Amino acid sequence: MAYLQDLREKAGKAVADARSIQDKAKTEKRELTADEEKQVDGFLAEYDRLDGEITTQEKRDARSAKLEAAGRAMEERGKRKSEPQNPGNGGGRRAHEDNGDVVLEHRGVELRFGKDSPVARRCTDDYQRDFRDVLRGVEQRNLQSTIDVSGGYLITPEQMAVGILKELDDEVFIRKISTAIPVPTAQTLGIRTRTNKASTFQRGSELSDSTDDTSLKFGNKVLKPDYVTGSILVSRDLLRSAFMDPMAIVREELARDAGELEEREFLTGNGTNEPMGVFTASADGITTARDVSTGNTSTEIQWDGLIEALDNLKGKYQANATWMFHRNALTKIRKLKDGSGNYIWNPITREGMPASILGRPYILSEWVPNTFTTGQYVGIVGDFSHYVIADALEFELLVLDQTKARQNQIEVIVRRKYDAMPRLAEAFSRVKLA
Repeated sequence: MAYLQDLREKAGKAVADARSIQDKAKTEKRELTADEEKQVDGFLAEYDRLDGEITTQEKRDARSAKLEAAGRAMEERGKRKSEPQNPGNGGGRRAHEDNGDVVLEHRGVELRFGKDSPVARRCTDDYQRDFRDVLRGVEQRNLQSTIDVSGGYLITPEQMAVGILKELDDEVFIRKISTAIPVPTAQTLGIRTRTNKASTFQRGSELSDSTDDTSLKFGNKVLKPDYVTGSILVSRDLLRSAFMDPMAIVREELARDAGELEEREFLTGNGTNEPMGVFTASADGITTARDVSTGNTSTEIQWDGLIEALDNLKGKYQANATWMFHRNALTKIRKLKDGSGNYIWNPITREGMPASILGRPYILSEWVPNTFTTGQYVGIVGDFSHYVIADALEFELLVLDQTKARQNQIEVIVRRKYDAMPRLAEAFSRVKLA
C-alpha cells in the first residue's frame, strides 16, 4: 500500500510540475518555449508511465490478496482433525503421534514434525484421500465434476465457471460496464429493441377520447453464442505444490487468454460467428449515423470534436457514459492546446475519483483503432450498459496428461460459448476523423 501511495504521489507531482510550467508562461502572457514544451512532454510521459505502473500494481495487489486468501483457505483445510495414519507404503514410511507431534519413521530414521506443519498435515486421512483422488483424476479439490468413461473429459461445475467469469470481469474492461446475461441452456438470446417511439399524448378536454398510438414499434436482435477454444499448459510440479491453489492459477490464466480475444471481439468483431464490436458500423449494431467527425481534422482529434461526440449523446446516456481510446489517442488529447498555447486537458481529479475527459471517465485499450487518417475511427463514448453479452456457461475442459508428459506438463483444452452486441445505437457516439 505504501508503494502504491508513493506511485500516486509521484504521478500527482508530475502533473503539478507540468502545470506549473504552463501557468508560469500564462502569467507572463507568452507561449511555452521549445525547452519548456520538452519539459512538459517529459512530465506527461512520466505521468503515463506511473499511471500504467499504478494499474499494474493494483492488479498485482489484487492477485496477491487472492493468493493469500487461497493460502489461508488451504491452511484451514489442512487443520481438519484426523488421526494420522500411514501416508502410504512407498519407501516403507510409517507415522504416529507423540505428545501432539507427528513422528515419521522412514528406513529406521525418526523425523519429528509439529502437528501444524505441512508434513504433518499430509499424513492425515483427508489429505491422503484427496491426493489419491487427484492422482486418479476423479476429483481436483472439488472444482471439477463428471468424468467421461473414455477418461479426461471434464465439465466444469457452476463454481468453476463463475470463477472464470469473475476473472474475466477483471481482465476485460467492457465486461465491467456492460450487461452480461447468463444463458446456460438457451441456444439464442433475443433482445427486444425499440425501433420507433410512441406518439399518442396530446391536449384534450375532460370528456375527449384518447388517441390510440400507431407509432411505437419494436424489433428483435438475436444473440447466438458460438464456441471459442484455447489451451494452456500446467506444470506437474505446480499441481503437486501444497503452498498455492493450482486451480486459482489455472482460472487466472484462462481468463487472461480468453480476455484478450474477448476484448478484440467486443471492440472490432464483425458479428459473423463472433460478437458485433462497437467499432463495426452495422445496422445490427451501431450505425454510421452515430459517427461524429465534426470538429476533428483528417489526421487529429480536436477538443471541439470531443465536445461534439459527447454532446451527440442524450443526457440520460451522458450521465453513464465512458470514453474508450487507444493510448496513442490519449497522448494526442493530452497535447491539445488552446489559442494561447496552454494545454486544455487537466487530468487532476478529486481523491478517489478516476481521471476524466469532459467530466466522463475513460478507459484505454490496445484494441481500439489508432490509425490517424481520413475517415478512421479513433475513439468512442457511450453508455456501455447497452452493450449486451450472452454467456453460455457450458465450460468444457479436456485434460490431457500424456501429450506433454516429456515436458512435465499437463495440457488443459477449453471450450466456451458467448456472443455480444450493442442493443441501442443511440447510446453511443464514435469519434471519427474528418
